[in-house]
This record gives sequence, C-alpha cells and structure tokens, in this order.
Amino acid sequence: MASLERIQFTALPLPIARTLTWMSPSWRKSYGTISEFLYNKIGEARAREAELVEAKQGGGLPTDADCVVDMIAQREAREEAETFDRGELLDELMAYVLAGQDTTAATLLWLFKYLPLDAEIQQRLYDELCAAFGPVSDEEGPLDFNILNDSSKVPILEAVVAETQRCAMIAPIVGRERE
Repeated sequence: MASLERIQFTALPLPIARTLTWMSPSWRKSYGTISEFLYNKIGEARAREAELVEAKQGGGLPTDADCVVDMIAQREAREEAETFDRGELLDELMAYVLAGQDTTAATLLWLFKYLPLDAEIQQRLYDELCAAFGPVSDEEGPLDFNILNDSSKVPILEAVVAETQRCAMIAPIVGRERE
C-alpha cells in the first residue's frame, strides 16, 4: 500500500499509467486492428476521390459523401484544402469513434430507464419494429438494420430516442463561475 500511495503522489502518475496501458499486448493488438481498418478506408476514399477528380466528375459541394472519411477526402481534393497526414487523419477518426461511445451509452441507459414507465409506448414501439423488419426467418440471413436509418419507417423509434435525449442529460454539462 505504501508504494501505491507513492505512485499516487508522484509528479507524473498519468504518463506512467499511459505507458503501462500502451505496453498491454491486448490493447496494442486492438489499437492496431482499428488503425489498420481506418488506414484502409482512408486510402480507399482518397483513391475514389482522385479518380473522380481525374475524370472531372468531382466538384461542387462535398455533400455526396457516404461517410466522414469521404467528406475529408472530397474536401482535400475538390477544395484544394490543407491535407491531413496519415497520423493526423487517424487521430481525427479515432476521436469520432471514441466520442460516440459515451453519448450512445448514456442515451441507451436513459432509454432503458424511461421506456418501462409507459407500457403503451413500449407496445407501439415493438409493433413498429416488427412491422419495419417484417417476419423473420433463419433462411433469410441477418436483419437489414439500414431500415432504422429511414425515419419514415420508424417514426415512433425516432420520437422515443428524441424524447429520451430531451429529458435526460446525455452529454456532461460543464458549468463555469465568474470570479
């Protein structure tokens, strides 16, 4: 316990903790897997955009992007904007990946707290999702979750999530005081 107390009050406990985490083989493996995936997507997006620019099909506003990587690649190529180097772009994308975890988890947490309070809404939501996905059989394969992106097919789900986010604090609020 005495040695733990000394570490707690050392000048650099956070860098020590980061170093120990980085040395973990499972952490390095997971980080490497995500990094490799993102690097591949960055390369694919830049190659697609280079082909469009070369064929003079690209242009205008970068609103035809399928994902944030395409948006960045389009911005770089079409607007001749400052380009990110490989590490900078990876850092930016990692921020997108990691930033969404807390807010999604908080939304689900509050949804699971509020939803049981209203049996009628629960039933309406269940009926809507069953209608949206249709009858499910093992022979059809996995469900198509892209249906959930179409708010006209799942208006009750949209309303339930929006109301959950309205009623609950999803993101932390930092208050500041004036001296």
